[in-house]
Amino acid sequence: METLTLPSLGMPPQSFHLVLDGGPDPKLTTDAFEIVQRDASWQRAFEEHGAEHKVIQRSSESQYMMLKKSFILYGFPQAMHDITEKSSPMISCNFDIGPSWDIAPLQERSRAWSWYDWEEYWHDHQPKGFEPELPLPDWIDIRREAILLEDGFIENDW
Repeated sequence: METLTLPSLGMPPQSFHLVLDGGPDPKLTTDAFEIVQRDASWQRAFEEHGAEHKVIQRSSESQYMMLKKSFILYGFPQAMHDITEKSSPMISCNFDIGPSWDIAPLQERSRAWSWYDWEEYWHDHQPKGFEPELPLPDWIDIRREAILLEDGFIENDW
């Protein structure tokens, strides 16, 4: 989303392109991207549900709190759709990203959901997490190393 704001901040068109790199484990990256696509689909369905029920207003702080679980950033579903359809002018992927999610089944299932239902069903998402496969370290070790580098406890020898 930050990349997509660059033109509005004065960056000339065509001067920057972000490539989301799938290495060293493209399969795991595809799996992670599928979760991001799912989240974008949930946000889009949630926004459409709210618009249909005339309850989503961008400027309302209390409304933002209701969106907290099914909401990433304004424009996120469209940005993910554009990346998936390879129509994003500034972002691409070098791994298999699969098709866009079809939100029709979610829209049908959620037609009568309350805000509390949205929150409850959001927690049912699977998978809840995943770990890198060997030879990569697990997420805790990756984060621990990043924290130690940030705090200057270990030196970066790359």
